[in-house]
Amino acid sequence: MQVEAIYDHGKIEFIKPLKFKHEKIKVTLDIPDNEIEQLQLFEPKTELGLKLQQIKEQGQSQKEKKLNIDEINAEVHRRRGGIDR
Repeated sequence: MQVEAIYDHGKIEFIKPLKFKHEKIKVTLDIPDNEIEQLQLFEPKTELGLKLQQIKEQGQSQKEKKLNIDEINAEVHRRRGGIDR
């Protein structure tokens, strides 16, 4: 079911009131890209976060970015003990 809501200072308010069967439910939000100030996949102070920041700042070509993303994916895989999730 799709419903409309408004995000306002940390709260999601439904346009039309709803009564849920459970107190906690999983939802999926569709947020316009232009409403997100910055998306951080990793903490900026971690090795991976610093690497992603470096890629962003260097403005490398698409091919070089792909190589760096492959390195990051390999590092994430290694840190997970070689387990895919």
